[in-house]
Amino acid sequence: MTEPNIDPRAAVLEYLTRWKHLGPHTKGDIAQVTGLSTREVEEAIHELRHSGEPIVAGDKGYLWTEDPLKLDECLAALKHRAGEIHGTISDLEATRDRLLRSRAIEPGGQARLFAEAKA
Repeated sequence: MTEPNIDPRAAVLEYLTRWKHLGPHTKGDIAQVTGLSTREVEEAIHELRHSGEPIVAGDKGYLWTEDPLKLDECLAALKHRAGEIHGTISDLEATRDRLLRSRAIEPGGQARLFAEAKA
C-alpha cells in the first residue's frame, strides 16, 4: 500500500522513464522500488496508458517506449489475447447452452431432475 503523499501514476511513470534503457521491468520490481503494491502498479499502468503514455507489456515486463514497432508488437499480442478470450467465451457459452438443453436447467435456476415425478 502506498504512502498517502505518493501519486502511484507519477511514481510508476518516473520509474519507467528513468530506467527505460534497462529494458522491460516486472510489476514486482516496479512495486518494490516505488513502494506500491503490484495491484497499484497495474492500476497506474492502466491509467497511464489511458492518458496516452506509450507503455507496452511483454513476457519480461513493462516498458515505456517511443518506438512505434514496439507498440505494434504489443498491439498484436493484445489482439491475439483478445481473440483467445473471445474464443473461450464462445466455447463456454456453447457448453452452457448444451447443458441447459441436456439437463433441463433453467438459467439461474436448479436442475429439474425429477420434473415428471413432481407433476
